[in-house]
Amino acid sequence: MSTINTEELLRLLDKKLEEKFNEKLAPLSGTIIELRDKVEDVMNHIQFVNAKFDDITKNMDALAEENKVLKNTLRSLEASIQSVAMDLNDLELYGRRECIEIRGIPPPRVALQETDDTNDIAVQVGELMGVTIEPEDISVSHRLKISQNYIGRSAKEPPIIVKFTRRDVKEKFYRARGQLCLKTTSDLGYVQDNKIYIAESLTELNKKLFNRCLNVRREKAYQFLWTSNGRIYMRKDKDSRTNIIASPNDLLKLP
Repeated sequence: MSTINTEELLRLLDKKLEEKFNEKLAPLSGTIIELRDKVEDVMNHIQFVNAKFDDITKNMDALAEENKVLKNTLRSLEASIQSVAMDLNDLELYGRRECIEIRGIPPPRVALQETDDTNDIAVQVGELMGVTIEPEDISVSHRLKISQNYIGRSAKEPPIIVKFTRRDVKEKFYRARGQLCLKTTSDLGYVQDNKIYIAESLTELNKKLFNRCLNVRREKAYQFLWTSNGRIYMRKDKDSRTNIIASPNDLLKLP
């Protein structure tokens, strides 16, 4: 019987262990190769996503810059439009220098075939205030539609607009409006007992602005709000400075 020395025995054991190890490792080799391929795919996808992200970031930067330019252009256009609107408003205001509006006068009742001689009404209102108005002092007059931009106390009755031939006559008529404080339409022979108001003829833009002024006047307890030559003025009290209100921004600056 042959004997196996220790060295041969160790070689045999190593060989058996290697065979067993390879036997156990063989099923994992395919899995490892598959995982390696998948990892490579994932890494390639990550690189692709990173490249796309860089492109998107560059595009976003370009879009942000373009958006900034567009916003600046829009602001410039808005300023230009606002400037043109103000110029048109001033032009319309110039055309209304000789105009006033009489409010509170009831319109004629068609069923009774009453006439609506607005020139004669202006003359009568003048007499009520102690101001003599001759027929030739009036260029034209007529009823207006009730404006949605006017929320005054006499907004229920369609106002009468009167254009005088001379500005000094218009100013005399307008300055005498305080004489109407104790007068009503009954003093002109109407059944209705309406208060009569004399107002300057404001542009539609200024009517909207005047209504805002009415709200601000109540909110900030301003005592004085008036118009002169179609422009709007406000004053906190008799000791305060006069504020010209030409736009809504001027209302934001009021103390």
